[in-house]
Amino acid sequence: MSSALDLDETAGCVTAVGQASTAWAGQIAEAVADLRDGAWVLVLDTGPDAGLQADSWVDQVEQPSRDLLDQLARRGRSAQPGSITVLVRHGDLTEPLAVSLVAAVRGTVGTAALEYATHDIRVNTVLVSGTTTERDIARTVDYLSDDEAAGSVTGATFDLANGTQPKPSPAEAQPVLVTGAAGGLGRAAAEAFVAAGRSVVLTDRPGPALDAVAEALGAPAIACDVVSPESVAALAGHAELTGGISALVVHHGVGGSGSLAHMDRAIRDRSLTVNGTGVWNLVTGLDGLLTLGGPGSVVVLSSQAGLGAEPGNGPYCAAKFAVVGLVRALAAQTTGSGVRVHSLCPGPVDTPLMREAFAAMADAAGVTADEYMAQRLAGIPLGRVGTTGQIGAAARYLVDLDASGVVLASTGGAVLT
Repeated sequence: MSSALDLDETAGCVTAVGQASTAWAGQIAEAVADLRDGAWVLVLDTGPDAGLQADSWVDQVEQPSRDLLDQLARRGRSAQPGSITVLVRHGDLTEPLAVSLVAAVRGTVGTAALEYATHDIRVNTVLVSGTTTERDIARTVDYLSDDEAAGSVTGATFDLANGTQPKPSPAEAQPVLVTGAAGGLGRAAAEAFVAAGRSVVLTDRPGPALDAVAEALGAPAIACDVVSPESVAALAGHAELTGGISALVVHHGVGGSGSLAHMDRAIRDRSLTVNGTGVWNLVTGLDGLLTLGGPGSVVVLSSQAGLGAEPGNGPYCAAKFAVVGLVRALAAQTTGSGVRVHSLCPGPVDTPLMREAFAAMADAAGVTADEYMAQRLAGIPLGRVGTTGQIGAAARYLVDLDASGVVLASTGGAVLT
């Protein structure tokens, strides 16, 4: 890896966006010394130590935007697949110029993500402040430069400036509790943590599917109906969890598709209770377990349908929007306790749940399932659905952050954040 400006684009590099960012770019280059080939990190410093003229639109917004556009144009001309991470250290976001600069970066990065998707170049923004830890920056750059783990992440903004404080290493006795473990995305998360050497406890509705996952992973399983507060209370008191948990990974979910005019009330209610109320029951009923041995982390699975409304998906959107709102509120409320709260919002992931949901949405749209799938793929700039492995990798990344309140949109560019 190098920080020179005249690099072969096949190499990983850290590049300052403008002269004011040179010093910080050198620090970042040391922190992310093992960049993968094809990974670019563009470093833009408009913080209080950058030496920019205060109250100057040209210094604080116009010139940084010009410099960023030039760097992105250079990479686009190369058409070299890989990743571009735009790392922005901003000023006080109560100040108009700082807010304007962040908005300009997001708009620029979103445009690059859309234009460069055909070359399989992923472009994302990472916002940091003076309190963001160096290891969060390194973890995030490493995650985003991994084409396998983050292969569906483009046009996304990662805000690492919230609730940041060093996170203690998880105690071995404190497991990661994964809900929805019998399903595709829950199992993927559990597999990712087991592969990383973490202790895991599985939970889902009772049945052979949960038993099979427990046997395959060699992990204990606890049956729980998340829509029942009594069942969640029993889960909280289970002997496997008496020492607390290092993380709560809420990955259960059901579909909720169908047109509003002809809505099936049973489907509506199931989506609202499982995807919404069940999440509330867990994060409120298990909160005490997250602080027993040191503050833990919560990762709640939402969806791109929690970031952008979708026709034929009303009950699902209602619940998924609600839990994204819940995560943002909890992240602001839990900074004093040290508990981190994040949301994972994937686009379509190839699972039985996705195929079931797409069939219902195709019916509501009056097209065949194949036609609907083609329409959805056409709306994904990267041209592919996500994988369960990417969901597991994202959950692992989020659990280890020092920051709180990250909303990770893994949508292939279909939703820009």
